[in-house]
Amino acid sequence: MTIVAASIEAKRILLVADCRVTFADGTRHDALQKVYPLGPNAIVAFAGSVQLASSALREMATSKARTRKIKLDVITRRLLRITERKAQHLWEAGRQGADCSYIIAGYVGAAPYLATVGVSGGSAPRVQIMRKAGAYSVIGSGEAERDSCRHTIARAGLEKFTDEQAAWAFSGFIDAGLSLLSAPQRFDEGIGDLKLHFFVDETGWQFVPQHTEMFRGRIADRNQPLGYAPVNSVSWNKITRRFLLRDYQSGSRYPLASILSFQPYDLRGTVNTEFDPYSLRA
Repeated sequence: MTIVAASIEAKRILLVADCRVTFADGTRHDALQKVYPLGPNAIVAFAGSVQLASSALREMATSKARTRKIKLDVITRRLLRITERKAQHLWEAGRQGADCSYIIAGYVGAAPYLATVGVSGGSAPRVQIMRKAGAYSVIGSGEAERDSCRHTIARAGLEKFTDEQAAWAFSGFIDAGLSLLSAPQRFDEGIGDLKLHFFVDETGWQFVPQHTEMFRGRIADRNQPLGYAPVNSVSWNKITRRFLLRDYQSGSRYPLASILSFQPYDLRGTVNTEFDPYSLRA
């Protein structure tokens, strides 16, 4: 299950996305990067078919030099056309799940820009562009989950938080609502706990590092003091331009899988002898 959400606040846009990828056999891994820079002032996030998004964003990336100075609404329309063409080809070839949604968040000068694009083979595409404070967008699997996020965002009151605090509060409020919604199956079908947090303003986009912690008490380990122990963290490497996951339990470090250089077999922990890249869902 995927949830990507974004909200235009007074002087910034907040965006949060999980990292979960789901295989046809139901196997899930929190190892996929779903948010990508479009330039210094904008980012794009996706949900749906990994193969479709990978193909479309790769084609967009090949024309990066030509799109640097193009307006965000032009980039939005281009991404829509590319994805629609590829989704139609997959649909005509009998591929199931040829659908994908995007959120594009950025600034044009001092003005915020938030676009939602939805594409499905055999259906008309959907585009919504928002520019005013208070607007928000949610994409992902499950109408009930999307509705929960919309109601949460509408009542969050994030204007009183600083940028980094707002990103964490935004994510926390959404996750709390989803936990209540899906409590019976939370551990099997819930949203991934590993998330990427961003805020975007007129100076550019900023990644907010995540540090997930787990309660460490006397019952869990009588030799350890009460408190919290780090489980994992996500950081942004400016040199390699990759998100790096650190697992404190195993001591391992590895980059989140990028769909711009996507090799499905590189997904950590994946064991799937009948692997079909078209079956991957984000």
